Amino acid sequence: MQQLSHFQGKFDVGIMSKQWTLSSIGKKWKGYKCELKSEYYSVRETDTERLANPLPNVEKEHWAFLVRHWGTPMAKEVNEKNKERRGKQTMMHIIGTKSFARDFAKIEENEGIQLSRADLFIRTHINEDGNATDAAASEMIVSFHVSILQKGGHVP
Repeated sequence: MQQLSHFQGKFDVGIMSKQWTLSSIGKKWKGYKCELKSEYYSVRETDTERLANPLPNVEKEHWAFLVRHWGTPMAKEVNEKNKERRGKQTMMHIIGTKSFARDFAKIEENEGIQLSRADLFIRTHINEDGNATDAAASEMIVSFHVSILQKGGHVP
């Protein structure tokens, strides 16, 4: 809540915007920490090296806290589990953080059409150049097309 009161002191944030504001601040902070970790923490071997190189726009106490935190066994364990999970992903989509439900609704509203789940999958796994985002997505798209053709339909 300290983040919100600090923010409200600088900006007019109404009660209806509270959840969105906190969520937005949280996402930005998480992204910033990720950037700091990859550009300044991970490239150095020891905490002594990390602490000896002050960062632009980061207070020394805050950097020291992050260095200590990322060095804890718990943080290292979480990092390894996340790497493992990320390594198991076989397909990438291209709609960012939007949910599929929001994408469904947006397409229905903007284009006036209702998509099947297969159609939405195809739209969210094909790049602007018309190619699938990866081999696994390509295989899935081909299987959708085969299924449509077997049912007597046509592939757009």
